[in-house]
Amino acid sequence: MRRVLPFVALLALAGCGGGGTAQPAASASFDPKPSLIAACHREVEARLKSPGSAKYSAEIPEQKTENVWTVLGTVDSENGFGALLRTSFLCDAIHDGGEKWRINDVTLTKG
Repeated sequence: MRRVLPFVALLALAGCGGGGTAQPAASASFDPKPSLIAACHREVEARLKSPGSAKYSAEIPEQKTENVWTVLGTVDSENGFGALLRTSFLCDAIHDGGEKWRINDVTLTKG
């Protein structure tokens, strides 16, 4: 009996090792917000005089329905004379899955 006890303890410890590769948690889900914001930035910049000067702030993504989202935010960018202007934007988008977005509408409001 004394010889069996250490052997059983050794087997129990051997079963505690990781042994395999760690798997991500099944509950981890895809966050669509970064790709949504990037898609909206591209559309906003297509409407600016100096898209390379764009600096974004106060961006608020909001899910309207299962695949319809809106992003509200502001962008500071240079106008044709080099002056920095702040513009509010509203971007409506449809989520086509993964990181794919279809932009429905972009509204820019100066001031």
